[in-house]
Amino acid sequence: MKKQIALAIAVAFMFIAAPAFATNWCYQEKATNTTECGNAAGSYATSASGLDGYLYTNYTKPAAISTSLWQVKYAGYYSYEVVTSNYTIPEGCWNQSSILQFRMRSRSDNPFGTRGECWDSLSWQSVYSNETGSISLSTGDTGSNAASLYDGSWSTGVGCIAVIDSDGNCNWYGASGGPPNGYFSPIVGIYEEAMYWALSEISIGTTNIITPSQIIREVEQPVWFNTTFTSNDNIASAWVHADWSGTYANYSMSQDGGTYYYTDTATAGTFHANICGRTEGGMEACSELLEYTVLPPVPLSFECVDDNTLLETDTILFCENGDCNNFVITQNVTCDNGCINNQCNMPRWEMLVIIAGILIPFLLAAWYFGGRH
Repeated sequence: MKKQIALAIAVAFMFIAAPAFATNWCYQEKATNTTECGNAAGSYATSASGLDGYLYTNYTKPAAISTSLWQVKYAGYYSYEVVTSNYTIPEGCWNQSSILQFRMRSRSDNPFGTRGECWDSLSWQSVYSNETGSISLSTGDTGSNAASLYDGSWSTGVGCIAVIDSDGNCNWYGASGGPPNGYFSPIVGIYEEAMYWALSEISIGTTNIITPSQIIREVEQPVWFNTTFTSNDNIASAWVHADWSGTYANYSMSQDGGTYYYTDTATAGTFHANICGRTEGGMEACSELLEYTVLPPVPLSFECVDDNTLLETDTILFCENGDCNNFVITQNVTCDNGCINNQCNMPRWEMLVIIAGILIPFLLAAWYFGGRH
């Protein structure tokens, strides 16, 4: 009755999976230390001029990438609250040279607070600012503590307090004490700073596509996964991790330029799958493991488009993590014996078999009961 089936997909089945990201981090506690990160020693400098005190830090960059993070610790405003945060680095500062330059300012007059900046070869660019408030220190500390800004101790903080002395500049005092002579002054203290160098990373693109292929099957559905990777290291392998065979297995993905893809046939029903990749350096990342439901098509309507072709319209259900959508697909069915009344006409022998199946029992019954009278 049906000689050939050709499928035309009316809607693309695209599901967006959560992106995956992995980074190889290297922590550098002090700019002046040489570390396993692979960079040379940097330098520190301090200054105090008028109401402003500065800590200058120069890092020599290792073979890292721009997603590296600057970690800083400073006192919060209007209290002794202490904040430790990681900040991304503006592109201009990262690219300006092999030296990454930062400065942190402590100011004890309006605007009170501290802020962090980086040098982009032309000017200082803001990384963070906490200049809307202040912190009050008690009395007791009578000495300068500038070296505490980079001593590696994250439990001690200092700030440049506006005490007018012989040189007319602020002085560095510890956060556990205050300026001499019982002077009470608002200040935000600087504790420490460090670097998290991103030596390498790998990320998986967010597009994760599952779609029927050219032939719809009642029991099995073809599936297609398609994604891209972003990495500063070459991708050594990529695979789909799935359980559509009944148990979890890894299926190697093929590469076409920068795109990795995999096609297979999954039994209609529910299965789980995600995408993984590994760099030549051994870093590995996997997208979120998602649950998919793929059900066989359900016919909606039939229409003869010509004497030998039946247009069948079906609906197919796709679900991702419980988010389900019905998609309409159409397929052209070639009828061997013609298309009549919106259905493929049966071949003559099949019609004869059906007629015989109806008449023979009737004739036998008539003969049996007729013979008894």
